[in-house]
Amino acid sequence: MRERDPINFNFRVVALLTAMITRPDLLDEYQAKHWERLERLGLSCDLLEEMFYLFQLPKVRDALLPMQQLYRTMLAIEFYCPLECPDDEWLTRYVNSTGDIPQELSPAGVEVEA
Repeated sequence: MRERDPINFNFRVVALLTAMITRPDLLDEYQAKHWERLERLGLSCDLLEEMFYLFQLPKVRDALLPMQQLYRTMLAIEFYCPLECPDDEWLTRYVNSTGDIPQELSPAGVEVEA
């Protein structure tokens, strides 16, 4: 078995999940494979393609709904912003900033002591 080299964790994975939880409209576009806006936000086509099957899983779709409801409730409690919050401009800045966060992962099968 060949051991993989150390790599940097792609925090855009976190940005994709954040977008899917906070913006049901973007989740709908993603599931319909209308990715133009998601790509404009800075999410690569490769990442969207790699993660797409996960968002098709019934358990994942079922899990996203309560998270979306939780987020909307939190917004309502704080009166922060309308339904399209965070807006596309904020999400674009967020996605782009996640590309600048390095966190090296150890090679597969290698445990690193903290």
